[in-house]
Formats: sequence, C-alpha cells, structure tokens
Amino acid sequence: MELRPSRDLVADSSGHPARGRPENIDRWLARNPDLMALDGPRAYRAFMTIAEFPAMPASHVRSIVGGSSAQVAHILADFVRTGLVAELGMRRAATLSRVSAATIRRRHGSYLEQWYREHELLHNDGVNRLVARFAQEGVATVAGWRGEVNVPDITQVRPDLLAPVVAGPFGAGFYFLEYERSAHLWRSEIKLGPYRRMAQIGRPLPLLVVCDAAQTEENFLAPAGDLPLLTTTMERALAGPLTGSETVWRSPAVQPVELR
Repeated sequence: MELRPSRDLVADSSGHPARGRPENIDRWLARNPDLMALDGPRAYRAFMTIAEFPAMPASHVRSIVGGSSAQVAHILADFVRTGLVAELGMRRAATLSRVSAATIRRRHGSYLEQWYREHELLHNDGVNRLVARFAQEGVATVAGWRGEVNVPDITQVRPDLLAPVVAGPFGAGFYFLEYERSAHLWRSEIKLGPYRRMAQIGRPLPLLVVCDAAQTEENFLAPAGDLPLLTTTMERALAGPLTGSETVWRSPAVQPVELR
C-alpha cells in the first residue's frame, strides 16, 4: 500500500495530509504509526484478511497471502505492536472498506472477548479452513457480513461466506455459503428458512452448504425443494475440487456440478 496525500485518505477519521502538501506526509505518519505496519501488498492483504476473518490462525493467513512463516510472523507482530488487531484495526478496516466502523464492530467486536472466541472456536475453524481451501484454487471468498441481506418484516440472511462464481448451475454472481456442524433436521430447517423466504418474494439466493457429516448433508438435500442449493461435506470440500468442470458439490437436479 503506497501512502501518499490523496483522496484515498479523506475518509480517515484520524485526519489526513492537506491535499497539495506532500511534505506533510511524514508528520501525518508520525501521528498514525500503525499505518507503517501496512508497508507492502502482503501486509495489506494480511490486514484485510484478518478484518474479514478475525479468528483466522496465522497458518491460514499465510496460505492466503503467501510468503514465509517468518515474513507473516513479522507482519502479525507489527499489527499487535501498533494496535491493528484491536479497536484501532476495526476503524482502519472500516476506512479502507468504505463502511462505518460500527458495521465491523457489530460483527467482530465480540472476538476481543475470550469467552466468545472459545464459544465459536469449532465453527470459526471450519469457516477458516474453507477460506484457505478456496484460496488454494485461486478463489478469494468474502466474509459473509459483507453480503447480509435485510428485507424488513420478511427475513434477514447472514451467510458465513460469499463465493464469487462466474459459471455455475444458478448463473454467475455471489453464491452464499453456510457451514453447518449440527446433524439435527430441525437445524437445517432453521438455516434454510431465510433462503426460502427470499425465494418466495422472487429473489432466490444461490446457496452452498458445507456439512460436517453425511447425515447433515442429507438433511439439507431432502427438504431443499426448488431452492438453488448445492451441498458437500467438509471432508470432501477439503479434498476438493471446489471449482472446475466436476466438483465435490451435490445437487438434487444436476450431476456432476460445474462451478467456476
């Protein structure tokens, strides 16, 4: 990330150098030393990855942004030293993402509390492994909070991930991804509920469901009906391929499933 006085810095709540006065950049950086930690493309990608997935372990961050273990460890140490992994980091991520800080804080502020991290540990681990697996195939998934759908008095959809698709059984665009650990049938009905309501109002959302167990997958396939739904198990997802002409995804209507 090249730091320079420009319109890119206008949204920064900590202030910015006066436009047309490049000599002020050093003083501005002195007031905002955390930005020195974003000293290159790899550091920037690491920062934005953590902003999207705050519970991601360092090994998965490295698989996504590249570089050696030592390079990534140095980047993460700089983030800790300058406060970019806490409240300040949320504000910086919001500025770079052109959203309000409250948007990120609502979804990720709880990760600063240990009890919440422990409560969500297994679910977060599964989501992180899927992010890393998609990255191995060259697909940059997006945190689900960026794709929340709110239809007042009807439904709210809050996926775990969004996957950009250029060719698939339900057309191109973002496919919503849900990771489900429970094998109970009633859990699948709850998770499918918002997607059913979206389909009923004429706005069906393509849905990918990754299940921990084969029985859980059957619990989603059986009641799917006309929903644009693809499923797989975590075991098959991690073995891959998730993309290509023949993938590990299952569909009630299409087999084999192509997803690019």
